[in-house]
Amino acid sequence: MLKPFRTHLTVLQQEGYSISRFLSWWLSHPLTYSLSSKKGLVKTSKTGLITKLSLLYLALINFSLFYSGQLLLLLILDMVLLLAPFPLLFLSLLSLIPYEKINRYLTVERVRSAITSHSKLDVIGITGSYGKTSVKDFLCTILQPYAPTVKTPESYNTVFGIAKVV
Repeated sequence: MLKPFRTHLTVLQQEGYSISRFLSWWLSHPLTYSLSSKKGLVKTSKTGLITKLSLLYLALINFSLFYSGQLLLLLILDMVLLLAPFPLLFLSLLSLIPYEKINRYLTVERVRSAITSHSKLDVIGITGSYGKTSVKDFLCTILQPYAPTVKTPESYNTVFGIAKVV
């Protein structure tokens, strides 16, 4: 289970945890067990949670089939899931949606509260299709002599990336 599972989890991560993009990849590569990708799996709390949920679902399925006497079905299903772990990953990813929505809301509210509690704080947002990180770096360098300045590291531009800094 490890090689196909790790391969599929890597693709899921590289597809930005998008269910539709992962499904599209899986339909065209259902029995792919290795990747020629330069970037491998990055171990994050999300990949750990998906792995644990997948193992939990596999254990629940095995437990249910074993105790219902469906041993042949148990054997067949385990073999299928060892070769194609997509259903486990899919189910795990779906299970995370409510948690992620709540976590995102709480994070946004925490950051909003932290920012609005400083009445003299000026927030500068930079938008565009390219050059945002360079402009951010230049602007920070220019403003630092005149006021305390904080910028997000690297190219952090998501809610959670900004929340790490705030």
